[in-house]
Amino acid sequence: MSNPFPRLFSPFKLGNVALRNRYVMVPMTTRYTDDNGGVTDKLVAFYARRAEGGVGLIVFEASYVERRGKHSAINTAGIHEDALIPGYRRLTEAVHAHGTPIFMQLGHAGSRANSSVTGIKPIGPSHIDLRHEEVPQELSTEGVRELIEAFAQAARRAEEAGFDGVELHGAHGYCLAEFLSPAYNKRKDIYGGDSMGRTRIVREIIERIHALAGKDFPVIVRLHAQESYKGGLKLEDSIENARNIQRAGPAAIHLSAPRGPRGLPEAGMERGRWATLAEAFKKALNVPVITVGAITHPSMAENILKHGQADLVAIGRPLLCDPDLPRKAASGSLEDFRECILCNMCHHTRPQVNCIINFECGREYVAEYHITRAIKPKKVMVVGGGPGGLEAARVATLRGHNVTLYEQSQELGGSLRLATSAPHMQHMKEGVDYLVREVKRLKVPVVTGTRVTTRLVKNEKPDVVIVATGSKLGRLRVPSQGAGPRVVSPEDVIAKRVQVGDCVVVVGSSTAAATVAEVLALQGKGVSFVVGAEGLGKDMHLYFKEALIDRLRDEAVIMYEPAELARIVGRDVVVRKLVPVKGLKFAVQEQTIKDVDTIVLGEGAKPNAALAARIKGLAPEVYVIGDAAKVADAMDAIHHGSRVARSLGVEGRIFPQLWWERIKNLP
Repeated sequence: MSNPFPRLFSPFKLGNVALRNRYVMVPMTTRYTDDNGGVTDKLVAFYARRAEGGVGLIVFEASYVERRGKHSAINTAGIHEDALIPGYRRLTEAVHAHGTPIFMQLGHAGSRANSSVTGIKPIGPSHIDLRHEEVPQELSTEGVRELIEAFAQAARRAEEAGFDGVELHGAHGYCLAEFLSPAYNKRKDIYGGDSMGRTRIVREIIERIHALAGKDFPVIVRLHAQESYKGGLKLEDSIENARNIQRAGPAAIHLSAPRGPRGLPEAGMERGRWATLAEAFKKALNVPVITVGAITHPSMAENILKHGQADLVAIGRPLLCDPDLPRKAASGSLEDFRECILCNMCHHTRPQVNCIINFECGREYVAEYHITRAIKPKKVMVVGGGPGGLEAARVATLRGHNVTLYEQSQELGGSLRLATSAPHMQHMKEGVDYLVREVKRLKVPVVTGTRVTTRLVKNEKPDVVIVATGSKLGRLRVPSQGAGPRVVSPEDVIAKRVQVGDCVVVVGSSTAAATVAEVLALQGKGVSFVVGAEGLGKDMHLYFKEALIDRLRDEAVIMYEPAELARIVGRDVVVRKLVPVKGLKFAVQEQTIKDVDTIVLGEGAKPNAALAARIKGLAPEVYVIGDAAKVADAMDAIHHGSRVARSLGVEGRIFPQLWWERIKNLP
């Protein structure tokens, strides 16, 4: 069978480094290092697993080159001292064992550093802060030269640790990006002024690295394609910067997204949308160009290469979701491929990088979490076809258990599938579809339209029952006079199980509440959104939250934040809101929303675990997972289901309940 992606799986060379395909793993901050930025078992296992999956090149995450360049207090990678070299040599050896080259990205936070983390005032090209944080100290000309040497010495350490090359982080609002941007760089010396001056620091770093490590040690430079804020780089400015940097002999230019002043990409990203920007650079440069930007499927990568928009394609989140993506695509077999759903829950919603669909991401080093065949297969009933139940059924079947999945409704996917009806949640659909496809591929018997009862459990005589029955509507705990508006759940609204009037109050801070507010506003309803003190989108990534707020405003949704329901008088709903007054003080203000037809209660949901109580004692093992155990989010449900399924009958030596107690608190 011929490979459907011939360009993607053609070899390539970066300098003297041979790549087996055109896939590049983009650098991502995992927070898997130790407190000094050094290597841990978790870090080694994570990168070795991506190398095993067949990616052409790994670019290791941004590693600070000196202590004042550390951008976070939480486990940030560093290459700032020689003592770190042996640990990183262990990492590179583990990656090289799978035939994959690895570069290290060298970074410095610049003005994005914080003195509370580093103990040192942050530095930058100029005395300018566009982020409303600490104003940096402007580096002297001699200070710039010291910074250049710090980058070069870090590259020397990387080479001694076995890295095949380095990448200079000149994007995302960090130090080198600030030097390159006219919005930040107002210097009057040789490191400022025009593009030649602003790019001098990067050229001199490359030249110094080549002096220390040799001309054959490749250096990639990561740049913004453009910046999306006032005074920032336009496309033509970035191309001019790249032309000037090209003079120093970089191995490639790696283009990143348009960025705002806080270093965040634009929200609502269209898949592969930045390839057209990369094409402009490729036409202007004589060095290889790497593009990036939500390239989730190998057909997209192949198309970019086919049209000559870039030489290499960088992916990050897709390799968190499915580390075997390159290997599967190379074989032409994508039937069990997990496509990234771009939820961004992998970043910033947890302390360390994670994946909503791939439970093993970041847990590769825990042997107990590997899927192994059960010594003694069990008969397993999974009750509930939502994300947690689907994952439990998938993993238990892979382990050889005899699984049957029961779902009360006619459709699998649960609340996660319902959420995908909202415009800002469309990216989640592929995640639900993947779990459903896997259950079908593995030939798991699925019984829909059936409510599981004690009689059914008695008749089936399972060894294990996994209860994944989700949550139920909570109670509206505010004083009420008269009949009042109808109170419904977001799930009932999205599934169209209830009628919603023209005047609606949505209460809550969660993604579910935001989803239903947007859906109803798009239907032409008058929507008032009462957001609690924890803030809108408490379980939503910042990028999506910012875009959502803009959309809600465009749809004329009236926002009350922070606020709570005070009381209900007939069909009138009284909202108690905090409003700022002088200084940091707030005043309490009440406002009345008249003639409300429906209240959508997007908070206070309760676990729906009644079945578990009824069947206690009818099966040797009963596990309650997901929202049925504790109301949280889709990631918690999927991971909970995966943990339980991995614990069933392990080695046949440990009583399963004790095994579960042992592993449930592991990372």
